[in-house]
Amino acid sequence: MKKYSVILCMAMFLVSMPLMAGQYVADADSLYEIGGLESCKKAVSLYEKAPGSYESDWKCARACQCAGDAAKDMGSSGWKEETAAYGKKGMEYAAKAIELNPNRVEGHY
Repeated sequence: MKKYSVILCMAMFLVSMPLMAGQYVADADSLYEIGGLESCKKAVSLYEKAPGSYESDWKCARACQCAGDAAKDMGSSGWKEETAAYGKKGMEYAAKAIELNPNRVEGHY
């Protein structure tokens, strides 16, 4: 009986994973729409919680660009390093998106 309980718990967890990933993407989309450095940074962290899908990868690349642009616009100390870091991360996520679906345009922006 204990064995079946463990298997049932594992199955429920595995079934809920895509649902959680979808919620992360939806929440990140809302933050991206707000714009600005902090919102875009939070969006990046949420997209990263839903890895391995074309949608989350290209949207993470887009949010990285948003964060880099916002850091540059704010002109705070260390903005060059922050912009470079988000640029590199964005290119990595774009490459992942292109690998998953090379025929879609979003990863190529």
